[in-house]
Amino acid sequence: MAILSRDGYIRLTVESFQQLEMVHLFSGIDEDRPIASGVGANSSTITGYTEWVSHGTPAISIGWDWEVTGAQGKARLIQTGTPGSNLMFVDQHGQDLGPAQTTAMLVDWLNTFHWQTETLSTISR
Repeated sequence: MAILSRDGYIRLTVESFQQLEMVHLFSGIDEDRPIASGVGANSSTITGYTEWVSHGTPAISIGWDWEVTGAQGKARLIQTGTPGSNLMFVDQHGQDLGPAQTTAMLVDWLNTFHWQTETLSTISR
């Protein structure tokens, strides 16, 4: 059972987290891209953000930035930076693993989580 701690974290074991379904909350494209100089061709990168939440109360929230890349004529999103979350992973004794280890584990999880299709669909509307 997830409980919101006084410090704002929801503490769970990795195993408990992996049993949760994360659902798309919102995504968007960054609007603060540099203005082109108007001289010659300019390289441009499309970046944005996405936020996902768990069902139930309190809800776990995980957000991260992404960048569009292309391969074989198709757009592909890759996660950039570090994810932000109200989640703190704990060991089997309930001891915090700490923010750095929690973040590293969330990055590993993102490599297995299929978020790109929903995010692309949302920003394409």
